[in-house]
Amino acid sequence: MVMNVVMIGALAGSRLTPLEPDDYRLAIVERVPRTKDVNLRAFK
Repeated sequence: MVMNVVMIGALAGSRLTPLEPDDYRLAIVERVPRTKDVNLRAFK
């Protein structure tokens, strides 16, 4: 899962979507609360 979040972070950083980085962070926290810390670090 972490590798996918790294890719999502790259997508968010590219600004090619209308979503803000905080939108992605919120989705990570809501979808994977058990591993949110490691996934949020991967998102950075």
